[in-house]
This record gives sequence, structure tokens and C-alpha cells, in this order.
Amino acid sequence: HKTITFEEIAGKGVKQKTFGEIPIEEAKTYAAEDADITLRLYKKLKSKFLAKDKNNQLVFLSDSSFSLEMTKQKFPTLKFHYKSEF
Repeated sequence: HKTITFEEIAGKGVKQKTFGEIPIEEAKTYAAEDADITLRLYKKLKSKFLAKDKNNQLVFLSDSSFSLEMTKQKFPTLKFHYKSEF
């Protein structure tokens, strides 16, 4: 599968569109694919730190606050919570 690049939907150079100028259907497809690839990459790279909670939601088990902050910086589109209540 070949992924959609931002340049494919926005163009490049002086004529490059901003994300807000891209038709919603194209933007939606690009954003959904980007989110999917980000999550797949995250799961692959961080698999030894992942588990599932009682609701079958993916949980990142950080061994330190530094590790959590570094992971958040590497994957800024993913949402992290500091704790999970059971």
C-alpha cells in the first residue's frame, strides 16, 4: 500500500495549499491514513510497553515520567493520559 503524501493533496512550492484549503474528502482520507499509520508505528516501536485495560483499550506502561514525555514528543498526534481509573 502506498501512502498519501501531503504534497499529493496540497501541492508543493509557492502553490502549496494549506490544510484548510484542501477539499474535506481529500483531507479526511489523508488525516485518517496518517492517524492509522502513526498508531501502527507506535504499536510496533512500543510493543513491550503496551497492555490492554479491562475495557480492552490500549495502555502505555511508562517506566518514568521522562519516558512518557519523550514518547509524547515522538508521537504528538496520539493522546496520552497520566492514569487510568479502575
